[in-house]
Amino acid sequence: MLQKDRDLIIDANIYLGNWALRRITGGNADAVIQMMDSFEIEKAFVSSMNGVLYRNCNEANIELLDGIGGTYDRLVTFAVINPAYPGWEDDIVDCFEEFGFQGVKIHPGFHGYRIADEQVQPFFQELQERGIPISYSARMEEGIEHWALRGLENPTGREVDKLLSDFPGLRMLITDLIGFDDIYAQLIPRENLWLDISHLRRGDELEVMVKRFGASRLVYGSAFPFRCINSPMIVMEHARISEQERDAIMGLNAERFLNE
Repeated sequence: MLQKDRDLIIDANIYLGNWALRRITGGNADAVIQMMDSFEIEKAFVSSMNGVLYRNCNEANIELLDGIGGTYDRLVTFAVINPAYPGWEDDIVDCFEEFGFQGVKIHPGFHGYRIADEQVQPFFQELQERGIPISYSARMEEGIEHWALRGLENPTGREVDKLLSDFPGLRMLITDLIGFDDIYAQLIPRENLWLDISHLRRGDELEVMVKRFGASRLVYGSAFPFRCINSPMIVMEHARISEQERDAIMGLNAERFLNE
């Protein structure tokens, strides 16, 4: 069983804000902190769901900072940046030299580019040079859930693998892999690749992930408030993995991804 007194639990995939396509509750800092306390989650990587749909993502980043108040010790901020939007260079300067963000969250499907596109390669080069970790949301919801989502293109493992091969100093965490089983067959385990477990529903699915990528490449992530914050905990309880592997997935790997 999953112990309640383990040393460190970090949720590497939480959203704050409002979602335009359906009503979502719990997308504010107070609600998130309350949920984290309920399940003894020490820290969470947070980004703005508003930034997914705003034309200018940086407006949503500013809103995020205004909304989290004095919870910087618990909520680790990831800036939503769109490298296909003119002025992304200024957004990086604002977010990492002035605002104090600690990572970048990208949403290629919503923002109309693919990570293999030539025009966005300078963006990844800049992140590599600055040592900024990047969280890549494959898709926050299934396309069948809303008409506006049905035109989004799925990511491919080959694109991710080529990017990480071209930029070996780029640390990437892939989140929200709902409905994308094919991506695992194409992904090659790499030292600069991490994956969250927010999409898993059974313990045997986690066992397969551990065997395929190694426990050191997986991180706890819930995609709250789109999904229940403790769903991955239930998966962890039923997975036949060691306590050392559980500790790594629950928090140590996320800490290493952020600070390596």
